[in-house]
Amino acid sequence: MVTALRQVVLPALPKDEPLAREQASLCIGQLVLLAEQVRYTTEYELLCLAEMRHLGSLLADAADGGPAICRAAASVRAAITAADDPVRTPRERRNAVAREIDALLHTGTEDGTAEFRHRSHALVLAHGVRQSTRDRGWFRACGWDPDADSLPSVPEMIAEATS
Repeated sequence: MVTALRQVVLPALPKDEPLAREQASLCIGQLVLLAEQVRYTTEYELLCLAEMRHLGSLLADAADGGPAICRAAASVRAAITAADDPVRTPRERRNAVAREIDALLHTGTEDGTAEFRHRSHALVLAHGVRQSTRDRGWFRACGWDPDADSLPSVPEMIAEATS
C-alpha cells in the first residue's frame, strides 16, 4: 500500500492540490508507523501494564490515613493480582489497575495523610515522565517530536524493558 501510494497515487495528484497531496502523505506516514508498531503492540502494552502495576504497588504501600484509604489500597492490590488474568488484554488489565489507582488517589485527598499526598504526587509524576518518554518513543517514527533523535526506537525500547 505504501509503495502504491508513493509511486502511483501521490505522483498522479495535481501539483495544485496541496491538501490532497498532504493527506496522501499523511496516509503514507501512518501506514509506515503502523508497520513499525504492529510487531510490538503486545510487548508495548505489557510494558505499560508492568509499569502501572509497579506504580500501584508503590502507591498501595505508601497509603496512610483512615479506613477509606486502606480499603482503596486493598482494591489496588486486588487489581494488581487480577492483572495476571490472561483472558483480558494487557490494555484492559492496565486500565483496570489504573482505575483503582485513580480511586486511591481521589480517596487520598480526603482520607490520606499529608505524607501520602506528597509521596503519591512524587510517584505519579515520576511514572508520568517514564510513560511520556515511552509514548514519545512509540510515536517517534511520525517525526513530530523535536527531540526524536534522543528517543529510543520501538525495538530498542522493548529490548531495554525486557532485558
